[in-house]
Amino acid sequence: MFAVALAAIPAMIANFKGRSIVGWYLYGFAVFPIALCHAIRLPYPEKEGR
Repeated sequence: MFAVALAAIPAMIANFKGRSIVGWYLYGFAVFPIALCHAIRLPYPEKEGR
């Protein structure tokens, strides 16, 4: 049950940065520490008009 809750952390970070929440949730459930590091290092999406 604890892993289910932990997997939501990288998913929410990735979703905030414009990525798929479902894919990142599954990734976080499978390998939480690695997914968390990757989600934190994701770049923010480029703004249009730059």
